[in-house]
Amino acid sequence: QTEDDIIEFVTEVLGDGEPAIDLTHYQTEDGIIEFVTEVLGVEDIAPYQERILRALVRHRKVSVRGLHGLGKTAIAAWFVLWGMSCFHGDTKVATTASNWTQLTHFLWPEIIKWASQAKWGLLGIEMRRNKEILTQSIKRGNSEAFAMTSKNADAIEGAHAANMFYILDEAKTIPKDIFDAAEGALSTAGSDTEHNAFVFAISTPGTASGRFYEIHKRAPGLEDWHVIHVSKEEAVAAGRVSQEWVNYRKRQWGEKSGIYKMKVEGEFDTSGETSVIPLEWIEAAQERWRLCNGKGEGRRSIGVDPARYGTDNTAFADKVGDVVEQLIYTSKEDLMQTTGRAVRLVGGDKSTPIAVDVIGIGAGVVDRLAEMEYAVTGINVAERSEATDISGLTGFKNTRSELW
Repeated sequence: QTEDDIIEFVTEVLGDGEPAIDLTHYQTEDGIIEFVTEVLGVEDIAPYQERILRALVRHRKVSVRGLHGLGKTAIAAWFVLWGMSCFHGDTKVATTASNWTQLTHFLWPEIIKWASQAKWGLLGIEMRRNKEILTQSIKRGNSEAFAMTSKNADAIEGAHAANMFYILDEAKTIPKDIFDAAEGALSTAGSDTEHNAFVFAISTPGTASGRFYEIHKRAPGLEDWHVIHVSKEEAVAAGRVSQEWVNYRKRQWGEKSGIYKMKVEGEFDTSGETSVIPLEWIEAAQERWRLCNGKGEGRRSIGVDPARYGTDNTAFADKVGDVVEQLIYTSKEDLMQTTGRAVRLVGGDKSTPIAVDVIGIGAGVVDRLAEMEYAVTGINVAERSEATDISGLTGFKNTRSELW
């Protein structure tokens, strides 16, 4: 007999929770802007944000690249809520990202922030915190928005609805098969059907590889994507990015550096095409390390790169499973002290593998550990390698090349 009870009775007992008003206007270019400004209450929408929202209505497959700080998470959140509330019938809004943290710590908190303060009464609907609006999902009648991993293409492809929305956040490292799975949703949508489908991919650029890059370079077969680049000039003019920050990053990184191109210019780093390890691999590894809190599972192993009394440091890598839990650097220690530190790292367990760079003074550490009957292996990166790549056709010049 409360206010919530009567809303629940009307939506769940008498109907399906669909709004009683005509939503057709909100499905237009002017309508989505009106939704963002009047229903969500956004007061300072930037010109490029309006351009992106209008493009989503007009083109339905839109990919946006731009610099760090342009407000892409807010745009994605507004688009999610527009899809959730402005279409009649069965609606699904699937959000995914290159890593789970992007969804749980950035996109979905942004969605919840705007959903919780929106004037839903203007649309004749009710969406309440801890009722329809949950931590990583929103469900209202036949409409649902949810977070899902970008590692399962089958789950992406399995989502079907009369109104289907895909939001691909930080899309630069989302696998190609996820993009292909989302394409499947578009097969039933068109002017000659009653279905609607939208795909929105947005990201700061990375190196010149992957489906997101191919879309923006207009690769054959991907011309049906509408591509937008948000420049630093647009972001600064809109007050989203500080010109002072741009100037400092130019001094710090250099105008021609790859990281400046990606983070400030919002452009792809084409120099990375010949890199051994692309920047996004490093960033992805750092993200995985944060997700596991720097703790691995499985067998411990130790790597040692010895130095002695010069300016170089001796380095120890303490690895558990696939995670390097700590890197330890020491200086001005003799070989016996280095040996003792390796022994302490493995806790006296003689079965723990210890790999030592054997070139130069490392041979003494290997000999002493072997004498003490530890499971030590000397690594000489100049030695010939018998390994091949996955095809079995290409070999390596030496062990150094193999390890890289």
